[in-house]
Formats: sequence, structure tokens, C-alpha cells
Amino acid sequence: MRDIDELITVDDPARRELRAALAAAPSVRVLPPDEQEGRRGLLQLQVTARSTLGALTLHTGGLLLDSGWLRIHGSGLGRVNRFPAVPDPA
Repeated sequence: MRDIDELITVDDPARRELRAALAAAPSVRVLPPDEQEGRRGLLQLQVTARSTLGALTLHTGGLLLDSGWLRIHGSGLGRVNRFPAVPDPA
């Protein structure tokens, strides 16, 4: 199981591409991230900040689309999916 520093400190993180894609979609509302929950979600998912999912989890609180009818969870992903407080490597 990779630790949080390995997941966050990567070459070519996807944050820039995610930011550009969201800027090109004016109807998408980006929710503010919860840094602690974002880190916890990333650790549970075991994806790096180089992936779009990792960048979304780490740097946004989620996305609201279609006037809020659809929500894509970001840093709250762990809470919504009831991830355990402490990651289980098994």
C-alpha cells in the first residue's frame, strides 16, 4: 500500500488538465475541497494525483452539473462511500 506522499508527489499531476477542462465547461460548478477528506480519499483509492480521479478527489469538493441535478463527488468521496477511517491494506 502506497503512503499519501507517494500518491501526491508525482511527475505531471493532472490538476492543470482538470482545471482547463472545468474552465471550458461553464455550466459546471466546482465545490471547494476538504483537504483532509481529499487526502483520506486518495489514500483509500490508492490512485495518484497524476490521474484525473486523483486530482478530482484531492483538489475539489466535487462537481455540480445540470443545475445541481448531478453531483460528482471529490474530496467527500470517502464519506459518501463510507470508507473506513483507517485504510485497510487487505
